[in-house]
This record gives sequence, C-alpha cells and structure tokens, in this order.
Amino acid sequence: MSSKHNISQRPLFSDWPAWPELSTEVQRQVTELLANMYLQALNSSNHQPTQEQLDDLQSDQTASS
Repeated sequence: MSSKHNISQRPLFSDWPAWPELSTEVQRQVTELLANMYLQALNSSNHQPTQEQLDDLQSDQTASS
C-alpha cells in the first residue's frame, strides 16, 4: 500500500478533460444534466412544506415553549 504522500492528485480546477475535446453530443448531455441538477436544487429550496412537516414544526415549537 502506498503512502498518501506519494499519490499525485489532479487539481480541482484543471483543464482535464478539455471541454473542446469532448464530442458535441457529450457536451450537450453534460450541459443538460447540469441544468437539470441546478433546476432540481432550485426547486427543492423553494418547495412548500407538507402539512406533516408543518405539524411537526408546530409540535416542536410547542414542546420547547
């Protein structure tokens, strides 16, 4: 087993793999995937709580009073 000091790590923001070297289809798929991930994150941060979540919050506030 090698020591962690001997392992070369790829920098987080390196140019690998180079975006222009990817096929147009792969670029399209990645762009679409990232856009969907962004929209899901945006929608989940704006979602309305369910009645069960509201009831739990109310009971937690009552218990702590």
